[in-house]
Amino acid sequence: RANNETAWVAADCSERTCPKDVSWVKFPVAGHNDVHSVEECSNQGICDRKSGECDCFDGYEGIACERTSCPNDCSDKGICYTQKQLATEAGTTYSTPWDAMKHVGCVCDLGFRGPDCSL
Repeated sequence: RANNETAWVAADCSERTCPKDVSWVKFPVAGHNDVHSVEECSNQGICDRKSGECDCFDGYEGIACERTSCPNDCSDKGICYTQKQLATEAGTTYSTPWDAMKHVGCVCDLGFRGPDCSL
């Protein structure tokens, strides 16, 4: 684990920790700009303390629930890209915002369109 983080928690060290990534949401605290801090399961899943794996909420995926899911897996008629990848495909740059690698969308195969490439 990075930064000497422990893989176990609880008073008797019997519970596993889960992967962490930049959180989607966090309760704001006045005077602190840390609503996107690094949290277990990115605050979009539940940590299974026995396995140390995240059980992501619907619409999120990744080992730390760190990105959204493409709608309907692009209906098997397209490729799921991050915002950063989509911007590159469009000839522009979107690499510095906190969510550049978190939100995803479909790039549809020729002849298909729509948010999930089903049209």
